[in-house]
Amino acid sequence: MGLAMLPREFKPEALYDLVRLGRDHDGGYLVEKASIEKAEALVSFGISDDWSFERSFLARKKVPLSAYDPTTTQLLFLYKAWKALGDVLILRKPFKFFLQSLWVPLDYREFFCKERVHYRSRVGGSHREGATCLRRVLSRVHPRPVFLKIDIEGNEHEIFEDLIACADQCCGLVVEIHDLHLHRHGILDFLREYPLTLVHIHPNNYAGVDSSGDPCVCEFTFAKSPAAVGADLALPHRLDQANTPRKSELPLSFETTRPDG
Repeated sequence: MGLAMLPREFKPEALYDLVRLGRDHDGGYLVEKASIEKAEALVSFGISDDWSFERSFLARKKVPLSAYDPTTTQLLFLYKAWKALGDVLILRKPFKFFLQSLWVPLDYREFFCKERVHYRSRVGGSHREGATCLRRVLSRVHPRPVFLKIDIEGNEHEIFEDLIACADQCCGLVVEIHDLHLHRHGILDFLREYPLTLVHIHPNNYAGVDSSGDPCVCEFTFAKSPAAVGADLALPHRLDQANTPRKSELPLSFETTRPDG
């Protein structure tokens, strides 16, 4: 396996003022601090049974939240509780892990109320029933600008064009991009055309690497007109955490020249 070598466009040009939002390990993301202050609304695509990022964001800036995920249902909560009980019975997890799973549906009802709305709709995956599109979502959101969080398990590739078209309505974006080895050219086109500035990249170590040693999944963070705080960019960032704590962080290495095409 060769040393991971990502395109130059995948690397931020400078060091920015970042904060970590969300729970430890998987579910937490680094975002540029000023983009939180600029936001007048938060839109999240993909929450499953974890809205810790949204909770952390709203603790810093109280704005309306629109969250989209068709999988966030009582059936999901029941499945997670059943799975947690199984882990407890085979001694893989402590009993408090099961108790925490019982608390999730209660927290859901308490968190999603008033200006925090959950829509059981899919963004991306346009061929599927009940799917909606980014432009339609943003047409419902006022005021602006909007901060976007996107974790939709591969469907993000379908909304790159809309993200570019709607960039003027956004002050920040964090997106988990899957299958980098399969969609490298499409991702490069997106990075070259998207007008917001790339401020951070973090590989998801749960997804592992491809045959060349490149990470298969990375989290990308963007901000509108961010101010650099230094030139000495070190990755991983001091606030980064491995998505899967039992595995080491994946190293990153970047090409020094822009490839043709």
